[in-house]
Amino acid sequence: MQTDIEVKLWFSCRHAHRIYDVFEFAYIESMEDEIYVTAPIPEDEWLYSFLLSFGENVKVIQPEHIKKGTEKPAKATLLSMKGKDGRAS
Repeated sequence: MQTDIEVKLWFSCRHAHRIYDVFEFAYIESMEDEIYVTAPIPEDEWLYSFLLSFGENVKVIQPEHIKKGTEKPAKATLLSMKGKDGRAS
């Protein structure tokens, strides 16, 4: 059985509907233009895919290893979208 880790995340309010669909209200702190989520989540491929799907509209506050774990796939995606000359194709 996989154990959950507690993550603290910042989201742009642009995606409030998605946040409220995924997380229980007790884990969500909504401000005027931003949303903070502190919640236990299984650390698996879903977590990383979920975070990356928000692009620049999410920031991992804690834990540090999750923040670093999203950097490599994000960079790989960016590189795969560039042509051989380094410009977007």
